[in-house]
Amino acid sequence: GRQPLVFTAPNGIYLSPHRGAESKTEVHTTRVAKELASLTGGTSITWSAREHAASAEGATDAANANPSSLEEAALRHNPWNRAVGAQLTRFGLRCLHVDIHGRPDYSPELGNTKSDCDVGVLAMHHDGDRKHAAILREHCARLLREAFQYDADDFTVDDSPAVGGFDESGNLTLTQQSVRRGVVLALCINLSRRLRNELVRNKALARRVAAALQQVAQRCLSEFCAVKWM
Repeated sequence: GRQPLVFTAPNGIYLSPHRGAESKTEVHTTRVAKELASLTGGTSITWSAREHAASAEGATDAANANPSSLEEAALRHNPWNRAVGAQLTRFGLRCLHVDIHGRPDYSPELGNTKSDCDVGVLAMHHDGDRKHAAILREHCARLLREAFQYDADDFTVDDSPAVGGFDESGNLTLTQQSVRRGVVLALCINLSRRLRNELVRNKALARRVAAALQQVAQRCLSEFCAVKWM
């Protein structure tokens, strides 16, 4: 795409188990990333159709490490890191990287929050510009809340999630990888299953969310580095 937005969905298939943890597919994240990229004129990076087909049959390729939790030594040879880096470089790092993930729906048994959309800027907060991270979070949360205020939507936004783009183990998430390259804006969005389902079903909602993220990119890139929108 021509616009400075890069969407990633690294957990759309079963991945090689990480530190003994079971791999779980984040359903519809690939479709959501592709749709948002299409609607904004941006770019999406996802697993191939072949990998998705194999994953749908329950197959896990041992070579498919989780791109969202890589050791620094593995970055150079990881195809996801190279693909993301190539797209970010197209825009001179002056772009918005949106990393799409899934989170469980609210459940008292799980003890999770009632949020449907976690807006995470922890990669920028820890490894980048904290002031810019706060501005990005504020713009994004406000515009997404406005996008959800239609047709009796009751989707909620959490702009201060406990996790969101930062790996405390010392490994690097995709947004951390981007920030360390010097990218201006990096955002990790965790979507509930019910919101992912609705984004796939409801094209009007997908358009509103895409428009919100496009406005976020326009406002923040113009404010931080005077990027002109094409």
